[in-house]
Amino acid sequence: MPKSTFFNISIDKRNEIYNAALEEFSSYGFAEASLNRICKSSSIAKGSFYQYFNDKLDLYTYLLESATQTKFQYFEETMKALESLDFINQIKSLYLSGVTFSMENPRLAQLSERFVEEKPELRQHILEENESKAYMFYESLIEKAKSGGSIRKSVNTRALAMLIHSLNRSVAEYMMEFHSLSDYQDNKIALIEFVDDLLEILKHGV
Repeated sequence: MPKSTFFNISIDKRNEIYNAALEEFSSYGFAEASLNRICKSSSIAKGSFYQYFNDKLDLYTYLLESATQTKFQYFEETMKALESLDFINQIKSLYLSGVTFSMENPRLAQLSERFVEEKPELRQHILEENESKAYMFYESLIEKAKSGGSIRKSVNTRALAMLIHSLNRSVAEYMMEFHSLSDYQDNKIALIEFVDDLLEILKHGV
């Protein structure tokens, strides 16, 4: 996390550093990202960087946590309504919230996607706890659905949670690959139909 000195500089300068780092890490990934380019782009001396962050990993972790916090804001309203929905529509609402986040925050979404491709030891070091929290959240929904009778009790809860989690990312990837932001705004109906088709397969199998 940033040192206290980072929050002592002006918000404009903080944003300049943040945006330069986001551009760098989302474009190149962690290993290929260059602190020299980040410092040059944000007009700070490299020595000044170490007054704000311990190292490149510290800055990278800060950006990932920012992406997670921003995405959670998109889920907040959705989560308030989850109790009133059946299991499939709970998952549908979460998927659509995730896609909205990705399309309205393409750099943060790209950062998150690049993180998935990072070396396992780096991913484990940074987000092992958050990954577990995601599975626990889906597992909670699944267990409630089992109790309500909408999912067979014999279904492997962890396996289904992993599948739902993976499909969530895939839906966002699909929209990012095949539609621009303007397309997304114009084609929400097509997106909803695509998600419905995907969840129909999840519900009934092949």
